[in-house]
Amino acid sequence: MPQPSQFDYSLIKNRLRLFISILIIALIVSAFSYAILKDTLNTTTEQTAMLFAKIIAEQATTTRSVYAEHVVSKLKKDGFGANARSEKFQGHVPLPDQFIKQLSVESILTNSDLFRYELVSKWHIEPTQGLNDNFENWAWRQLESQDQYKPDGPIDWKPVSWTEDWQGKRYFRYMQADPASDKSCVECHNRQLKKKSISTQLKSEGTVGAKIFKQHQLLGAISVTIPLDVIQQTTVTEAQQSTLWTSMILIAALIIVGGIFIANTIPYTNRQKLSWDETHEKETGLLSLTGLEHKLSSAIDSAKTNSIQHQFICLKLVDKKSIKEKFGQGTYNKLRIKLAENVTNSLRQHDTLGWLSYNKLAVLIYDCDSKQAKKLVVQLRRVITETRATIEGIELHLDSTISLIAITADTISVSSIIKSTDRIDNEIVPSNS
Repeated sequence: MPQPSQFDYSLIKNRLRLFISILIIALIVSAFSYAILKDTLNTTTEQTAMLFAKIIAEQATTTRSVYAEHVVSKLKKDGFGANARSEKFQGHVPLPDQFIKQLSVESILTNSDLFRYELVSKWHIEPTQGLNDNFENWAWRQLESQDQYKPDGPIDWKPVSWTEDWQGKRYFRYMQADPASDKSCVECHNRQLKKKSISTQLKSEGTVGAKIFKQHQLLGAISVTIPLDVIQQTTVTEAQQSTLWTSMILIAALIIVGGIFIANTIPYTNRQKLSWDETHEKETGLLSLTGLEHKLSSAIDSAKTNSIQHQFICLKLVDKKSIKEKFGQGTYNKLRIKLAENVTNSLRQHDTLGWLSYNKLAVLIYDCDSKQAKKLVVQLRRVITETRATIEGIELHLDSTISLIAITADTISVSSIIKSTDRIDNEIVPSNS
C-alpha cells in the first residue's frame, strides 16, 4: 500500500493536515474538559462540605445553649439542676457539654455515613474528649494561634479544615472554636482542672503545667467529619453540565478556526508534589497511608522491572489489656509511639515503616524472599511483646495480629495489597503474644 508521502496531490495533503489539526484540537478539548470536570467537582464538593460542617457545629452550640437556658435553668428554679453525675441525683440532668456528647454519640450510631461531630479539647475534663488524631492536634494548634492572653471581648475565631484519605475514602475534616463564653463555665472548668485525677490524665497525654482560663479564651472545639463521597454524588450532575457547556464552546471555536493548523502542541499535566504533612503521621513522623501508597507503587514497579520480590508486613495492634479504657488515650499513645521506635530500630536502614491506619503498622521490606520475611515476622512479634511500659506498678504491652504479603511481578495494584491486609481485622490474637 502506498504511503501518503508518495501521493503528489495537494488535496490529499491538505485533508491529511486538516485531520491532524482536528485530532490535536480534539485532544486539547478532551484534556481541558477533564480539567474543568475535576476542578469543578473538587471545589464544589469541598465548598458544600464546609457549609454543612458550619451548620452542624452551629446547631450543636445552639442546642447546648437552648438546653442550658430552658432545661437546666428551669430545674435550678425548681430546686434541682444539672450535675456531672446526674444519674446518682434525683431530679438532675447531665451538664450541657455532657448532653451534647450524648447527642454526638447518638448521631454517630445513626448518621455515621453522613457526618459525625464531637467536642474536643487539649484541656479536657472528660477522658474521651481529648485530641484523637493528626487533624485534631494540627487544627487545635491553628486555633491556639488565634487565642489572646487577655481578651477584652469575643474573639473573631476562624475555623480550620482539610481533606484526607482514609481506607480508600475521602473525608472533609473541620474544627471550630468553642470558647469560654460564660463566666460560670470558666470558673467550673478551672476548678475541675485542679483535681489531681484530671491533671494526671492530662500529664499522661503530654499536656503539662497549670492553666487558668479567662472568659472568651479557647476552652474547647467542635470537630466535624463528613464523608465526601455522599456529597460528590450530588455534585456530579452539576460538574457534567459545566463540562458540557465548556465542550460546546470549544467545539464552536474549533469550527471557527477550522482552517488554522496547530503544530508542536503537546498537552501535559504537572503532577503536584505532596507535602510532608500529607504523607506522614505527625505523632511518630512515620509515613501515613498516603505516603505508604506511593512507596508501594514504586515497589510494584521495581518488582515488575527487575523481576525481584519485596515483602509487605502489616501489624494490627490489639489492646487486649484495655489500656485505653483503664489508663487513658495518652498511655496508649505512648506505647504506640514507643513500639514504632522499637520496630524502626529492628529494620534495615533502607526498609520502610509507616501507618496504614491508627492501629495498623506496616513494614515494606525491599528485595526479600518469603523465607527471610517469615524470620522477620518472628522478630517483629518479639519486639511487640517486649515493648512495655509500667504504669502505677502495672506492666503494660500491646498485642498484635500480623499478615505477610509478597510483592511480585504479578501484583496487580496498590489497592489489592491494602485490601489484603483487611483479613487480619477478624483474626484472633495468639495467646502467647
